[in-house]
Amino acid sequence: MRTTIQKRTSEIVVRNGTSTFSFEIAASTRKKCPSFASPEMTECQKPEPMSKQNVLTNELAKHFVGLPEGWLQNELFEQTRSYLTRGRRFERLRIHQLNEEWAKAFRQFVRWRVGPHVRDMDDAGAELCLRGDEFPTHLVGSEVERLRTSIWSNCRI
Repeated sequence: MRTTIQKRTSEIVVRNGTSTFSFEIAASTRKKCPSFASPEMTECQKPEPMSKQNVLTNELAKHFVGLPEGWLQNELFEQTRSYLTRGRRFERLRIHQLNEEWAKAFRQFVRWRVGPHVRDMDDAGAELCLRGDEFPTHLVGSEVERLRTSIWSNCRI
């Protein structure tokens, strides 16, 4: 037996042969059509602007946005702590000497990745941070680009 459903503005009436069921729809629970929905779409076809899953995903993503920056800050803090614990061996260098020391160690790091130059780079970087100076990346522009290319070519997403 076929059930007929009539839809009115505020209630749904279902007629099943001998019985009639009527459901009242409260105005606050009725779906509103988004402005981008075409008029010929039915209520069930009209998309919601933002699903609950999208909202939860966006909220979760907000918590992870700062993780790389936080990790980097922690690494710099640990390197500086280690440098201070071992004694500030670059403390007496002038800024141009310190910049050259960091640049030399960075060039070696890009070339070999491991070795004593890693500690030199970390220590010179820690001394620069303690002085409030930036890393002299202008001295190692081509090496920075080589390192960036190497990282992206080995990255599999």
